[in-house]
Amino acid sequence: MSKLDLILRQMTQDTNSKDGSVSEEDLKRIEIKKIPIESCEIEREFENYATLIPVCDFRWESYHTVASNVDHAATLAKEIALNLELIGYPQTFDLFSKDGNRVTLNTFHKGETYNNNESMFFMKEEFLNKYLQLNDLTLVWVFWGERQYSTGQIKKLVNTGKRKSISYKEFRNTIVYKCPRNDS
Repeated sequence: MSKLDLILRQMTQDTNSKDGSVSEEDLKRIEIKKIPIESCEIEREFENYATLIPVCDFRWESYHTVASNVDHAATLAKEIALNLELIGYPQTFDLFSKDGNRVTLNTFHKGETYNNNESMFFMKEEFLNKYLQLNDLTLVWVFWGERQYSTGQIKKLVNTGKRKSISYKEFRNTIVYKCPRNDS
């Protein structure tokens, strides 16, 4: 009988003790056992890095406003644009250098259906390298996602009997871009 059992017994049963304490007889019946317990500790190490997401992606439904018929745009983060002294021109989300040369290009294609669209964002390599060198940074692109198999692929799998248990493909990768150093 454990000490907890005795306390519970005392709470639920009438005892001979007037002050509610555990009797000497009950205390003598307590057994103390030492049982080895295995425990596992996981040690994790973390490193913190200052990060900046270099491209801002804007999406909205164009039918809500007559001021803009654009429903998608991407542009450089404000910190990068200011650091490189880039200028935005009206009626575009692209950025230009002070001497009027286009530095970024945003393209977007919207298909017939909601899920059928694609976008690309380009930046001149010399400006990217300049920003990375000035700020002693490295560009790291980490992506993870999944895509469903197309209807044609699923039909082919069903017809050949090579049906997979999952109807999607997972992909992930990390790409590190280190700009060439100017040692001049």
